Amino acid sequence: GPSLGPYGASAGSPVNYLGTSPTIPHRGKRLPSGGPHGVPPTKGAKPLPLLELTRADVNIRDSSGRTLLHHVASSTNEDATNFAFALLDIPLLDLYAQDSENAWTALHRALYFGNIVIARALIDRDLKDAVGGIQNAIGLIKIKDREGNSPFDVYGASIASRNIQGSSAIPLLADNSDDDDNPTAYGNSGDSSDDESRSKTVSPRINVNGDELFTFGSNKNFTLGFGDEDDRQYPERISLKRSDRLLNRLTEEHKASNQSSFQASLCRVSSRSVPAVVQYRPILIQDVRLAKLHSAVLTNDPEANLYVCGFGPGGRLGTGDETTRFNFVPVGSGGLASRRVIDIGLGQNHTIAVTNTGEVFTWGNNSFGQLGYTLPSTKNRNEEPLQLAPKQVFGPLKRELVEGTAASRVHSVVYTSASLFTFGKNDGQLGLVDSDARSLAVQTTPRRVAASLFSSSIHTVSAIDKATICLLENHDVWIFANYGYTKLSFPLDNSSEFVKNHFLSTRYNSVPNHVCKVTSGGDTICVMSNEGDVFTVRISNRVEAASNNGSTTNPNKIRGALSAPQRIWTRKKGHMAVRDVDVGQDGSVIICTEAGSVWRRVKRAKVKDANAPLSVGYKPKDYKFSRVPGLTGIVAVRSNTFGAYAALRRDNDVLKKQLSVEPSSLWRDLHPLVPFSDLAPEEEDSETENPRPRFWTPSLPPGGTSAILQAVLYTANVEQSVADLLTEKRGVQTSSYDMQVGTTSSQVRLPVHECILAARSAMLGRGLSAFRTEYFFTIPKILTIEYDKDGNILLLFVEMDFLTVFNFVLYAYTDTVADVWLQTRQPPHIISRYRQIR
Repeated sequence: GPSLGPYGASAGSPVNYLGTSPTIPHRGKRLPSGGPHGVPPTKGAKPLPLLELTRADVNIRDSSGRTLLHHVASSTNEDATNFAFALLDIPLLDLYAQDSENAWTALHRALYFGNIVIARALIDRDLKDAVGGIQNAIGLIKIKDREGNSPFDVYGASIASRNIQGSSAIPLLADNSDDDDNPTAYGNSGDSSDDESRSKTVSPRINVNGDELFTFGSNKNFTLGFGDEDDRQYPERISLKRSDRLLNRLTEEHKASNQSSFQASLCRVSSRSVPAVVQYRPILIQDVRLAKLHSAVLTNDPEANLYVCGFGPGGRLGTGDETTRFNFVPVGSGGLASRRVIDIGLGQNHTIAVTNTGEVFTWGNNSFGQLGYTLPSTKNRNEEPLQLAPKQVFGPLKRELVEGTAASRVHSVVYTSASLFTFGKNDGQLGLVDSDARSLAVQTTPRRVAASLFSSSIHTVSAIDKATICLLENHDVWIFANYGYTKLSFPLDNSSEFVKNHFLSTRYNSVPNHVCKVTSGGDTICVMSNEGDVFTVRISNRVEAASNNGSTTNPNKIRGALSAPQRIWTRKKGHMAVRDVDVGQDGSVIICTEAGSVWRRVKRAKVKDANAPLSVGYKPKDYKFSRVPGLTGIVAVRSNTFGAYAALRRDNDVLKKQLSVEPSSLWRDLHPLVPFSDLAPEEEDSETENPRPRFWTPSLPPGGTSAILQAVLYTANVEQSVADLLTEKRGVQTSSYDMQVGTTSSQVRLPVHECILAARSAMLGRGLSAFRTEYFFTIPKILTIEYDKDGNILLLFVEMDFLTVFNFVLYAYTDTVADVWLQTRQPPHIISRYRQIR
C-alpha cells in the first residue's frame, strides 16, 4: 500500500470498500518474564528492552474484522473514553479500518452507540492527520458502509425524534378523511341555505407548521427576501416581522386570557408597549410559494398572515402600490384586512388568495383575465389596468366555500371539495368541454369545469401554462391539456411476486402505495407516493392543430403530448423515503427525505442539448442528485422554475410543548411568612348581631388567601383582630422580621421583612438604600422611613386606610389582595370605605 510518512506502510482502508489492515501472524513468541511485562528482575540483573508495538499489533482484528478501536468506540464502560484517548495518541493507529460485518468504521460505531465524546475525538484525530499532511487522512466522515451510509447517515437513521406524549406528528398534507366526517367540505347545492356557508371556516389543505424558513439560489428578481439582489449558494434563514395591527390583537388576547378578577376590577391603564411573551412569540410557517418575480409565505397567525417580497411594478405584491419589496412584508390592505389566508397561488404577474372563510381574492395584472373579473380601462390605452390591492372575486364563487387555489402565468384555478373552477387564457388547459372550448380565447370569470369526470372530491390542484393537474381524494390524477383530458397512471407497484409473497407479506403497513402529492413547473409534472417514490411526466410544446368547427375535446390527443412516467427516486431505506418534492428549473427536482436531508436533481454538465424535443427523450443518467449542505430537519421544500429554492425546518417540540411545567410555588412558599397568615374569621353564635345569611356566603377557593379574605369580610374589627394575633405571636415567630409597616390613621404595626419590600418595589429599594446612609427617607404626603422609639425601622404611610396597608403587605408576600370591594352585601358605610380602598 502507499506509505504513511515516517510510520511505514498504510493499513489500506480506502473510502468505498472494506479496509485490509494487516493482522499478527500466528507464531510462537515468548515474551521475557522480567521487566515491566513480568516479575520484577532480581537485584543486579540486566534490564530487558521494552516491547515495541508494530502497526499490525495496534490494528489487530478479531474474527469479525473489528479492531481494538472498534470495541472501544462501542463500549459502555466508564473507562472507555480514557482508553480511546490513549489509543488515539498512537500514530500507527488505523482510524479508517472497517469491520467485515457491515463495513463500519469506529466513527460509525461510536455514533450508533451514543459515545459522542469518543466520536468527537475520532474526528479531531482525523482533522489533525489531514492538517499534518498524512497521506491516509481521507476524511473519516465520508467513509460509507456496505449500504452506502456515512457515519452521520447511521446516526440520523437510528436516532429518531423523541416523542414523550405519544404520536403528535403533524402531517404535511391534510388528512384524507371522508366528506361526511369533514366539517369543512361544503359545496354549492343550489339551495338558499348556501348563504350560511360563510359562517363556516375552511382548514388549510397543507399546513407544514415549520419553525424556520431557509431560502437559497437565484435572487435576481428579489424573491429570496434577504434585502438585496445577491444570489445565495448556501441556504440562509429568513426572518419575518409581524405587523403592528397583528401585534395589537395578540396583545389584547394575551391580556384578556391572563387578567385576574382583581385586575378586571381595576381601571385599565392604556399601554402601547407589547409584552415580551407576545413580541417574541414564535412564528409558525404554514406554507411557502415561489414564482418568477415574487414569493409568498403563509403563517398560522389569525390575521395578516400573508408575507410577500419581490418585484413590485405590476401590482403582484398586493401592498397597494408598485414598490419593490426586498424583504418579506405582511399584506393587510384591501379585502384581506382582518382575514386569514389559508392558500395562495402565484402567477408570474398576479396572485390569488383563499381565506379561511372560503373567499377568493386576486390582484396584479389582468392581461389574460386571470383575476376573475374585469378592470376599468386606463386613460392611457398603452397601459394595462392593474389591481394593486386584494379584491374579492364574486360571480359563480359567491356561494362557494373555496378550499384551495393554483395559478400559472396565464390562468388561475380554484376548487371546492366537489367543483373545479378555471379562468384566464384558454390554451387548452382550462378543462372546457363545451362547444366553445377552442373558440374561446379568454375566460374572464370563474367557470365550473369537469363536473362529470371526477368520481371523488378534490384534494389538491397544481397549474402550469400548458396544463391543470388535479389530485382527487381517491388518489386519481387527472390532467387537462391540449383541449383534452386524461387520467394518468403511474407504476407504483414494481415489486415481483416473489418479493410480495416473501418480503412484503409481513409488512406492518398494509396501505397500498398511492399518489399523495402533485406539483408542477415549466413543462414537468411531478408526483409523490406515500411510500416515498417520485415520478415525473413531461408535456410537449406541440399542440394539435384543429379547426374551430371540429371536435372540442379529444382525450386521445392529450396522450400523445405526455411522456411516459419516469421514476426518478426509489426508496431504498426508510429514512431516505421522500417526504416532500417540488419542480425547479429546466425540469430539475428538489426533494426532502424522512431523515430531513435535502437533495436536488440537476442536469449533468455533459448533457449537450438541454432543449431537445420530446421525441428525442431524456435518460435518467442525464441527471444526478446532489445533497444541499447545511440543512437538517427539513419537512418541506419549495422552488420556482428560475433557480430559487426554499426549505422549511421543524424543530423537535419535546422541550417546547411536551414538557409539563408545574405551576410556580413561590407565593405558596412565602405565604407562611405573612405576619397575619393565621388570621381567621370570627365564629358566630346565637347572640351575634347581624349574622351573615347562609344562602349568600361567597364561594372562595380553598387554601391560600381565601381564609384571610373571609376574616376581613366577616370580622367586625379587623384592626383589633390583627393586633391581637400579632400580640400572641410576638416573641415566638416575629424574631425574623426586621421592619414594621403602618399608617398614621392606625396604631397597629405590621412586621415585615426588609428584603421582601426592597425586592418587590424598586422605589422602596432605593428608599431603604438611602435610609441606610442618611437614617431617614420621605416622600412628601405619601410615606416616611425612620426609626421608631424602640429602634426598629418603620415604614409609615400618611393618612392611608389600614386595609390598604393590610393589602400592601399581603400583596408583597403573596401577589394577591383581599378584594373586599367586590362584596356588595355590606352596610352602606362599609361599602363606601371599600370603594375608597379600591
